[in-house]
Amino acid sequence: MLQKEKLVHGLERAQEYFIYLLIFFTPISIAGIEISFTLALFTFFIKKALRPDFRFSKNLVSTLLFTFAYLNLLSVLTAWIFLGVYFKKSFIAFFFKWSEYFFIFLLIGDTFNKYRKIKNALYVFLFGALLVSFDGIYQFLSGIDFLRHREVVIVAGKLYGLTASFQHYNDFGTYLAMLIAIAFSFLLLPGLKRLYMTLLSVLLLFSVICLYFTFSRGSWLNFCVIMFVFLVLGTRKKIIVFSSLAFVTILLMLPEFRERWMFSFDPIRGSADRFFVWKIASQIIRDFPWFGTGVGTFMDYFHIYYQHKTVQYAHNCFLQIWAETGIFSLMVFLGFLVALLSKGVVYFRREKTVIAQGLLAGLCGFLVHSFFDTQFYSVQMSVLFWSVAGLLSALVHNIATRRETLKE
Repeated sequence: MLQKEKLVHGLERAQEYFIYLLIFFTPISIAGIEISFTLALFTFFIKKALRPDFRFSKNLVSTLLFTFAYLNLLSVLTAWIFLGVYFKKSFIAFFFKWSEYFFIFLLIGDTFNKYRKIKNALYVFLFGALLVSFDGIYQFLSGIDFLRHREVVIVAGKLYGLTASFQHYNDFGTYLAMLIAIAFSFLLLPGLKRLYMTLLSVLLLFSVICLYFTFSRGSWLNFCVIMFVFLVLGTRKKIIVFSSLAFVTILLMLPEFRERWMFSFDPIRGSADRFFVWKIASQIIRDFPWFGTGVGTFMDYFHIYYQHKTVQYAHNCFLQIWAETGIFSLMVFLGFLVALLSKGVVYFRREKTVIAQGLLAGLCGFLVHSFFDTQFYSVQMSVLFWSVAGLLSALVHNIATRRETLKE
């Protein structure tokens, strides 16, 4: 019995460190993400075979997630039985993409049962983010990043957006916005040492510079939502108001900002194209409202409805979830989000834990951005969301965590 407990404890430690690796590799390497996830999942299954403890999943948030996963699977089966096309593609999208994201959320809930572990995970996130921020600054100066050797890309007109180690400037901007939310929450910790305060300030400065030069409008909106959530929930409102006004003032003064927004009204290359994609998505929803067309099939059905344009995503994650998996799936997913965020708000107001404030702000910004872009359909962005959501859920639901936060 003692040997079994030692083995289980060793597996718990291994699972914890594999998730740290997953978080670190999120902005750097998809291969690193997949290897870390596979190792964490393998240790999880062995650990549960030795000690089948599933208390971490017995809450409303996890129940809604399981229901959402079931409805996604149902859309795959419905597409196979009634539509008879794209079953293989839908099957792969569910089992090798969405299922991975669900497991990341559950793995984090199972692993991070102490506040110390959650804080360590965020330290790992900040360390990786510091590296990526340096990478973004390097790309700004040299035109190419040093992690993946990617060049800046044309965003609009003569504007070139930073991508750092990401494939798209929107992804880099989304990651930076989440970084700013978490780093800012750490900066608000009482009694923070001067060295840590200096490092966080430098990290935030680099992040804001890189965020601006992504020229990602969705990421700028993401940032504004984050600062609004800090303002509504926070206690140090003067710092938050000053930081927000400084960022907005600088944006309005710079000519690139005005050029980027004017591009939005271009009738050919601006946002009109996105509105057209939404229109086709609404037609798909009209024809397949209940169970959708099947996970991962939006681009195929878009081509059926409109053959003169190649489109991969709806540029609205909620519309795409509805089109692919149906109205019941979308409603359950929205219920999952509402339950998670509302529990997070209740927890923050009770415990006054600024880490929870940062996680809440980052998730809210991410979700607003997802209304205009493809965050849930990018591997790195999906891993980012489900990791942060898992950390917030762990913070809210684990009793041991709740006790330790009182010592912050």
